[in-house]
Amino acid sequence: MRSLVYLFMAIVSLSAGATVYFGLAFTPIEAGLVALVAALACWLGLEMMLRGRAEARLEEAIEDLSRLHARDAAANQELSEKLDGLLRRDVVARLDVLEADLSVLGTVVRETAETMAALEARMTAARASIAESRPEPAPEVPPAPAGEPSPVIPPEMVAQAIEENRLVFHMRPIITLPQRRTHGYDLVPRLMLEDGELADPPDFMPRGHDGLVVRIERMLLETAVEIVRRARTDKDPVTLFVPLTGASLEDEFAREQVLSVLEANRAICSLLAFSIDDAAYRGLASSERDALEAIAHKGAALCLDHATSLRREFPELARQGVKYVKVPADKFLTAPQTLTDFHPSDVAAFLARSEISLVARDVSDENQILSLLDDGVGFAEGDHIAPPSPVRSDLLSEPEDEEPGLAVRRMNR
Repeated sequence: MRSLVYLFMAIVSLSAGATVYFGLAFTPIEAGLVALVAALACWLGLEMMLRGRAEARLEEAIEDLSRLHARDAAANQELSEKLDGLLRRDVVARLDVLEADLSVLGTVVRETAETMAALEARMTAARASIAESRPEPAPEVPPAPAGEPSPVIPPEMVAQAIEENRLVFHMRPIITLPQRRTHGYDLVPRLMLEDGELADPPDFMPRGHDGLVVRIERMLLETAVEIVRRARTDKDPVTLFVPLTGASLEDEFAREQVLSVLEANRAICSLLAFSIDDAAYRGLASSERDALEAIAHKGAALCLDHATSLRREFPELARQGVKYVKVPADKFLTAPQTLTDFHPSDVAAFLARSEISLVARDVSDENQILSLLDDGVGFAEGDHIAPPSPVRSDLLSEPEDEEPGLAVRRMNR
């Protein structure tokens, strides 16, 4: 902008010189002097104008600074008055009152503690006397949970079948929707009966016989590790969902075995997911939850199976290692209000915010799959999709490669 002003000043000066030279017949020297005088006059006017603007800006800045100083002075005065008011208060008297109150409170707490200790001593003595007078009851097998049928095959027959290598492991695929590609497999234990028929877990899985359940689950884990390692070696990695119950979590030796197996197979832990029943998960003790967190810390995922409610704190579940939640497809489609307060089409997206996948289990027909697609459910499994089938022979050890006592893991064709 200033360059244009200087150009205008030069044009004016040259115009004045040319005017007196051609119009008034001045000599070239006189015309040059006139042009120089005109240029000096223009420059002087420009400088006076710029200086006036600078002085006006300086005055405005000084006024703003004065207002700020006045405001700071008022704030300092108010702060000084408040400090004077605090200093004029009788702090010592207030501290004396507070000390007296604390002394009384300490006396009350001490008396309460003494009373509680006396009550606990009386209750302990009473319980001891009752225990001495009451005969010890014989151990009973806990009843099956409500709504869950009892197994039809007794534990003795199950133990015998295990010894005879008649416990086999099948895999049921979990597919993605809508692509219907295999995402992973459920590892399903099945019992081969003497007549050659196969019994599913609800028909033979013991309840209340923790030692046998722990043994079966240990075999499941060993088989899952073997399958995943061989599939990974063949560059065909597969995700396996391995059943896990409170029987293995509450047994300290079983917990250590699971953690040691995962520690020895760190490379494949991300391909293992432990499925635990949702009702059992809600009733876990603190030590059992710590065991699940240790399993998740090793890299394995957790799956809540047979979820009875989706009104949960899913971010907290995700922090505990839960990556999958399985719900019955029929219940999710016909009575979603019993599971969640959201619309069914929003449930999968709601879980996905916490990086948890919703899996619809027990799919029985094609209409259910179409409804699940409309609701945005990403995974499904069931007999309509594919029933449990034997594991490929190349994914299991040959008889001569098996260790003693682990032959029961081999799949019988």
